[in-house]
Amino acid sequence: MTGLSLRKKMGSPCAWWNCRSVRTSYDGAISPSEETRSSFAYDGDTALAVFFFLSGGKGPSPAPADFARELKEEADIDGSLVSYREKGSTIELVGKESLKGTAVYNLRITLKEGQVRNIYLNAWSFLEVRETGFFERAGKKVNFVTVFRDYRPVQGILFPFVIDQKTGDEENQITYLKKMDLNLPIADSVFAMSAMQSRGGAK
Repeated sequence: MTGLSLRKKMGSPCAWWNCRSVRTSYDGAISPSEETRSSFAYDGDTALAVFFFLSGGKGPSPAPADFARELKEEADIDGSLVSYREKGSTIELVGKESLKGTAVYNLRITLKEGQVRNIYLNAWSFLEVRETGFFERAGKKVNFVTVFRDYRPVQGILFPFVIDQKTGDEENQITYLKKMDLNLPIADSVFAMSAMQSRGGAK
């Protein structure tokens, strides 16, 4: 997937690679400046991250355990609701609610590793429109709210092309997807440290 990530009215290109075998890789920035670029990857076992404005050109290194859990969760290409029992999660229906005038079902899912997420599904289309929860970063809980909108069909499957996320006290980060390709071959090396270095992690 490729798109534009917008924060503080500044946008920059970004790209994701996701694989069904629970692997993910990302490259982007929080502003048009090269110094704010970041990359991260999860290959199914190891999470790597590099924030170029902090790394001093040293390249990627193992991600902290809390961030690694985030990457593992994001690498689930099907989302947390699909095959939730097999993944060791539990779900309860909190109820039917109104979200900005739209009827939604509020589902509370507890993941295998203990994270709790509230997922809101449009009561008519059953598309996910909102997700809330928290991450742990440096031992502290950080709340997040993610809103999904502008669903478009890609090879017969609807995907949100606008993702608006508010994390803690940070400015909203809005991602506008421009292109999404499905079922393309992806080399294992895309999720490895060498790929992150070639995208700019090492000087």
